[in-house]
Amino acid sequence: MTMIIDLKAARCPDATLYMTKSLEVFFHSEDSTLELSSIEPSMARNLKYRLAMLYPEYEITEVATRAITSDDVACWLDDFDEEDYESVSVVSTFIVKR
Repeated sequence: MTMIIDLKAARCPDATLYMTKSLEVFFHSEDSTLELSSIEPSMARNLKYRLAMLYPEYEITEVATRAITSDDVACWLDDFDEEDYESVSVVSTFIVKR
């Protein structure tokens, strides 16, 4: 099974905190794959670091990016300020496998 986590327009430090919690939940789950999406530009570095430090048996097996769409922005309007996402243009999705 795949655990899907979308951090939406969360930026650091919140995005890193949510990512760390997501890894903990994934670690305790029966899922074999974690799909983590984020707009945070430092997520690739932070995720790689967290995996190396806390879960060295896991690996990032795939990274995909896509442009932020108007649908994304519409979903974020109630929970995030425009300044959270105005300086970024892509959503990155990381696939982590046990």
